[in-house]
Amino acid sequence: MSLRARLTVAFVLVLALPLVVVMVLVRGSVGGDAKERAAVRLRGVEAAAPSLYRTLQARAADRVRSATTLLARRSSAGAFTDPEAAQRFARTGRDSLDMLAVRSASGVVLGVDASPPRFLRGVRTPDPATIVRQTTPTTAAIADVVVTAERGASGSLTGGFWLDRSFLDAMPAQGTGTLIVVDGLAVASSDEQITAPFRPVFHADGSLLAARFPGIGDVVAVRGPVVQGLSSNRLSVVAYSARALALGRASSLTTALWVVLIVTLLLGGLVAWLLARVITRPLQDMSQAASAIARGGVAGGLDVKSPDEMGQLATAFNEVLGTMNERLADLQQSRDQVRRSVERMGEVLRSTHDLSKLLSVVLETAITAVGARAGAIWLIAPSRAELALRVARGLDAKAADIRPPIGDGIAGTVAQTRKPILIPGADAPAPGRWEPREPTVIAVPIESETQLIGVLALYGRGIPQPFDALDLDTVRSLARQAAVGIENVLLHQEAQRLSITDGLTSLWNYRYMNMRLAQEVERAIRFSRALSVLVIDIDHFKQINDRFGHQRGDAILAELANRAVSETRGQVDTVARYGGEEFVLILPETPLEGGLVVADKIRESIATKPFGASGEEPITVTVSIGVSCFPKHGTKPQMLIRAADQALYEAKGRGRNRVVSADELDLAEKPHLADD
Repeated sequence: MSLRARLTVAFVLVLALPLVVVMVLVRGSVGGDAKERAAVRLRGVEAAAPSLYRTLQARAADRVRSATTLLARRSSAGAFTDPEAAQRFARTGRDSLDMLAVRSASGVVLGVDASPPRFLRGVRTPDPATIVRQTTPTTAAIADVVVTAERGASGSLTGGFWLDRSFLDAMPAQGTGTLIVVDGLAVASSDEQITAPFRPVFHADGSLLAARFPGIGDVVAVRGPVVQGLSSNRLSVVAYSARALALGRASSLTTALWVVLIVTLLLGGLVAWLLARVITRPLQDMSQAASAIARGGVAGGLDVKSPDEMGQLATAFNEVLGTMNERLADLQQSRDQVRRSVERMGEVLRSTHDLSKLLSVVLETAITAVGARAGAIWLIAPSRAELALRVARGLDAKAADIRPPIGDGIAGTVAQTRKPILIPGADAPAPGRWEPREPTVIAVPIESETQLIGVLALYGRGIPQPFDALDLDTVRSLARQAAVGIENVLLHQEAQRLSITDGLTSLWNYRYMNMRLAQEVERAIRFSRALSVLVIDIDHFKQINDRFGHQRGDAILAELANRAVSETRGQVDTVARYGGEEFVLILPETPLEGGLVVADKIRESIATKPFGASGEEPITVTVSIGVSCFPKHGTKPQMLIRAADQALYEAKGRGRNRVVSADELDLAEKPHLADD
């Protein structure tokens, strides 16, 4: 007898199953109505918790303000400086509050008084001093008021109410019980049958939660957060009803239907037992093997006992199992690689400010996730008109020197349209000459909420299948995560740059100059090298501002900075704005003679060419420069600056527009000369 014939006989024997379905539907309808009514009642109670919490906060604020009035009336300024006075006031001023704390202006708790909370027996009473320091405590509703008392003393009073049995008693009952749950632990209950703390375990039961509570038994419940913005996992109110569960389990089925159901189940069980040896044994073997595979194990092959349809199915199952076992190791290895890459990417996004490292990790993660052969990340150049290659894998080394314009090639097209490209696909652009010729490509924009940051492109694949929509979604997700990290790094770099540069001249500022000079002096001491310091001041700069205006003066400062930088070694020397119209140059490994040469070049480049843009009146500007040298004129940064500064004012005293070294100074202290 074939499998088809045996199944036909079995289906005939179980014609009673539709009746079972009807019974289940009726039972579910009755129980569902009861639970829906319970849900409405319980959710009404649960919804009252946040409103009651805000009421308690408002009441606490009123009581604290009353306490501040009492504090001012008693002229208790010492309450913010003397712990004993603070403790006395906390005890006398608490009034109807559950707790009152006196805090100094710096936030230190000097005194605190609190009534014992009505928690379940065994719950450790929280420290009131710790609670009042928390922004959003989980066991109390608090309010804070800043106080300025007599004699200049100031601080704050913080008061609140416990979230305990009193809080639950103030909520509407409606025949339900309520719990306060903090970090998964029930700490207070409105039900006298619950006397000890416990950790409720809930299970989804339609629109409600099902659980078993000690001393009560099975219940249905709802839970919700008490404080807006604070997760219900931290603090929640649970409303429950044991009677609702009983109603949910009740049924209005008639006795006749129950009898029919029982008879049907008995007949079905008998038929199943009779047919198990003939029909279900092979299916059970196959089910056990499939379950083992689903749990992550490796199942053995099935015995093929007959040539019928079941035997053919077992043979096909064995073939599939063999193929799957062969690829399981490859799949596990690939999954481990992706997991490690994603974990590494997450760590880098959270911690690094190294842009190159961040981009490398993002690219490696994307290549690993979709099995690409090559890839690159292009960032928008400062001009916003072209792309700059920042990191690449598997690309021609010459690509690093190419800055493709926006709109050119695959990456340029993505940058122009800010839309992803999947190849093969309709209307796919031709690759640029710097991009690999691959049959399959993914390119997605890396963009923040406000602007385009760059493009992530992946070329080719190590398997015959091309990239598909799922691969595109994976890469777009990685690009979105990477955009946040890249933007943070760029903002961090810009903030660092702005903190040490002068906004007008783009030179290093006074802070960076001091740090750099200290480093160069330390290096000069360690390696016994020379170091020259130049201090430059514009002659009669006040007259220029008075005659031509401060805007022309600012333009002169910026142009003078450019001329000074052009006469120095770009990656070696340091040019900084010292303040006003003064500048400082630090020349590492430069003796006094070399410093004088550089100073004279700067002086000449400024004096020989008037300042002014096209259409403006030319202005002839001269500078006076003082030069000092390590270790001859000092072994500390401030000594070198002082010596160069004195030489500068000696140059002004000699008529300006000249260079004077500290060697030419009388070692006696000289007063500074006025600029004009």
